[in-house]
Amino acid sequence: MAEQFTIKVALTQLEPQIWRKFTVPSDTPLDHLHLILQAVMGWENAHLHQFTAGGEIYTVEMARLGVDDHNEADYSVGDLLKETGDKLTYIYDMGDSWEHSIELVEKKPAAGKEKTPAVACLDGEFACPPEDIGGFIGYPEFVEAISDKDHPEHEEMAEWYFGDPDSDEEFDPFRFDVDEVNRRLKAMVR
Repeated sequence: MAEQFTIKVALTQLEPQIWRKFTVPSDTPLDHLHLILQAVMGWENAHLHQFTAGGEIYTVEMARLGVDDHNEADYSVGDLLKETGDKLTYIYDMGDSWEHSIELVEKKPAAGKEKTPAVACLDGEFACPPEDIGGFIGYPEFVEAISDKDHPEHEEMAEWYFGDPDSDEEFDPFRFDVDEVNRRLKAMVR
């Protein structure tokens, strides 16, 4: 029977730190963990990714290359995170190189008659950066430009992000909605 893991994932290169805490079954394959991470962080699953643990790389790309040893579909979260405090690295978008630290913060038996613990977001802070923003260097520049209508790059950023240089919409870098994340997770399970 799978254990219930509580995981904390955080972007490593930004301050203040963008993070999420969520539960996941210990037997979740890494390729499914990738999809869960996309939902909890707010990414769009538009880029390549990889996991790294103990100096080894786990990715779907290994299967495409005909290498079986580290195909992420063959390994579960519990294979790589065994004890509280164990960590692995998740990199999303090899161009922007969003590096995430994943830490096992708690593990416990599945509750009651559950054979598979639920996947649920418990907490988090700050908005996920937009896709293709230029990584940890481009994101602060984006936030500065999109937040200030007098910024010389505001219209360009508004057109890129909202599709309209005169948009009245706003990007709130402090926004995090746990209910929205859990709706994405539920939709993913269907």
